[in-house]
Amino acid sequence: MALIPRSLRPLVVLRRQATRRGLRGNSRFWKWVAFVVYIRSDVARHAAIREGVFGKSLLWRAFAVVVFGDQLLRYVLIKKPEKLGTERLIAGQAVQISSITPVSKGEQRRLRRAAS
Repeated sequence: MALIPRSLRPLVVLRRQATRRGLRGNSRFWKWVAFVVYIRSDVARHAAIREGVFGKSLLWRAFAVVVFGDQLLRYVLIKKPEKLGTERLIAGQAVQISSITPVSKGEQRRLRRAAS
């Protein structure tokens, strides 16, 4: 079960406000937010590169820092799965997968000291 109901999640609330105030209203700020929220993937990133990184717009430069900084942090901080191996199975064969408890950092240090 989710900790926060879907209707109260920040991105859902932001989309709702951007739709009400930006797309239906005449607020320039909320129109920009609606543009970023709804079309953010391709068009906004290209505009951030073109206008902010290569251009002189501070607003697009700040947007580029947020978008690409977020991507960089996710790339650096999130662990990637480690591929241990692949095997082809013939009919009748089975595979058993088990895991061991990870070694703590203190144990890793002790093992490194013992190995050297």
